[in-house]
Amino acid sequence: MLKHLTIIVLLLGLLQANAQVNIVITGTPIVENFNGFTGAGFSPTPSLGQLDADNWRITGSNEGDLLFGGTKTTGDFARGTTGGNISTGGIYSLLTAAGANQVLYFQPTADDFTPGTITYVYKNITGTLLTQLDFSYVIYLYNNENRATSLTLSYSTDDITYTPVPSVDFTSFAALDVLLYTFNRSVSLTGLSIPNNTNIYFKWTTDDVAGGAGNRDEIGLDNITLTAGSDPIPTPTVYFNNDIVYANENDGSYTFDVNIATPHDCDAFMTLNAISTAKSGIDYSFVFPTMVSFEAAGPTTQTITIPLINDAIPEYMEAMYIELDSVSPGCLITAPDFQLVFIEDSDVAVIGDCENLIISQYGDGTGLLNNKALEIYNPTDASINLEDYYVHIYANGAISPIYYFQCAGMLAPGDAYVITTEDANPPLLAQADTTGQGAYFNGNDAVVLNNGPYMIDKIGEIGVDPGITGWVVGAGSTTDNSLVRKSNVVKGNLDWATAAAEWDVIGANNFTGLNTHTYDGCGCNAPTGISFSAITNASFKVSWLPVTGATKYQVWFRPLGVGAPWSKVNSTATTKKIVGLAPATTYEVKIKTICGAEASTFSSTATVLTLPLREGEFEQSLTIYPNPGTGVFTVELPESAEISSNITIYDLTGKVVMQQTLNANTDVIQIDATSLASGNYILRMQTNNGSYAEILVIE
Repeated sequence: MLKHLTIIVLLLGLLQANAQVNIVITGTPIVENFNGFTGAGFSPTPSLGQLDADNWRITGSNEGDLLFGGTKTTGDFARGTTGGNISTGGIYSLLTAAGANQVLYFQPTADDFTPGTITYVYKNITGTLLTQLDFSYVIYLYNNENRATSLTLSYSTDDITYTPVPSVDFTSFAALDVLLYTFNRSVSLTGLSIPNNTNIYFKWTTDDVAGGAGNRDEIGLDNITLTAGSDPIPTPTVYFNNDIVYANENDGSYTFDVNIATPHDCDAFMTLNAISTAKSGIDYSFVFPTMVSFEAAGPTTQTITIPLINDAIPEYMEAMYIELDSVSPGCLITAPDFQLVFIEDSDVAVIGDCENLIISQYGDGTGLLNNKALEIYNPTDASINLEDYYVHIYANGAISPIYYFQCAGMLAPGDAYVITTEDANPPLLAQADTTGQGAYFNGNDAVVLNNGPYMIDKIGEIGVDPGITGWVVGAGSTTDNSLVRKSNVVKGNLDWATAAAEWDVIGANNFTGLNTHTYDGCGCNAPTGISFSAITNASFKVSWLPVTGATKYQVWFRPLGVGAPWSKVNSTATTKKIVGLAPATTYEVKIKTICGAEASTFSSTATVLTLPLREGEFEQSLTIYPNPGTGVFTVELPESAEISSNITIYDLTGKVVMQQTLNANTDVIQIDATSLASGNYILRMQTNNGSYAEILVIE
């Protein structure tokens, strides 16, 4: 224990020597006893017998003021040593007890220290917030004159506004007796707030007491002692704000704050709770779990930004339930420990010809078993994710659904999805894709198909109870009957007044044709029999079978697997030559039939591989300026490029970073590549006239 105390004393001594006095450890007294001071003045690099001017400021001398860090080694500030009973104004060292003790001693006169100040400064480097200071000192009075002098104390944390401490006010005796007195003064200052790396100033002010006359007593200070204290450091707690974030999916992103109550080095880890309905990579692009770091000298709030993905799929408002999972040792999690975010959809479901799902078959069976079925059909040319579709049952004229059923899985073009009850008979269950509340209806219940929050098809009327006989359909009704959607119905219908005529009644407990809906399709038919010929390194010929009623065809093509936009060309024949392609590249091709004002769905997609460049064949160069440039370039071709010139920019790893299609006859074009980072790139242009390449440099 003695060794540890010795180290602390040595450390304090080193920190206080020739420098500002530092408060290093709370609870440890810092004492200025003026040992070694001989009244030789003040300097920021004190010599023997001097005091460190970094710690002292003295005003009121007729020879000017000593500022912090200044130098005063003559005159009023360096009057040497004395045993008392002096008359010349200035700063001395009082030797007491036969020279065994030194005291900072001063003689006020008419020109010196009436008034005047002596200020002593400390710096908090404890690493904590100081909230309490115990301050004490000894006043020496040599009462050898008939005038009283006051000595008051005040303190400050900014050296501007000072707070007086009246409890330690002192006034010397007016009547002389030529005796040396000592007076102990102490005060405990509480309720302070002195952050780490800030100063605390103590200032003594001297002046004549009103009404006094004659010469002035001599005053001294000794054993100035400061003991700093702090409140117990609270355990830093990490938490979210107590609010809910609402975002729209087309906002681009949303933000929320993570907070720490007390500045501290602390890492907090956040996870996404499984009850969240938003999906990574589909609704947002952010990786959970994630960490946020706080620092002792840093801010107490960190803002997290979650990028949003704006898809074109109608969805119910989705939720993200973000939790504080853990924090580094020494920290705690406190409420609110979760952040709830609701993401509102920005899309509207379409109800167009062959553009969305329809209800294609309905069965309200009879008998002891609960034989009920609902069939949903995909008339589009693309597979559909059923997670975004719901069946709502509005029972007995209710205006809000009693059952919400979310579909699941992928539904291929031309395929059906069948929902039955769990207790349907075995033959009916064998045809089911799923069972559940999507088939919990009776003949007088409205059945609605939703795409996200939007209704896209309906059987019956919401808010209307037709009674036990159900809604009339043809020669039957929705009660104890099976219904099949007519084959010419190409979209959902929310108006039951007209929708009832779109159904055929096929009788009770008749589930014939379930899972195999007959459907006429939209407009004219899509092309079939796609084939390729005359394949070169820059072109190919695509052919297909003729479609009855076609007025023209649209051929769509693009490189496979790079996410490039589709290029399209029209043809009134059943063949088309595609030019301006890249060598040794796989292209995907799909074709649509145009029949007057109507268009078919796309054909199935076919692929074709262009030939590589032959040995000795090379790509021609281009004239590009300015090159290097800042991102906007002018490109000159040796000759005019015909329609569908394809421009591709690659980085040096071969990754496609930009593509552009030029549909015009020209020999000069402009390219805007300001979205790309600085660096070297390869620009390739493929036209019907040939293949071109050049290095592109963005500064």
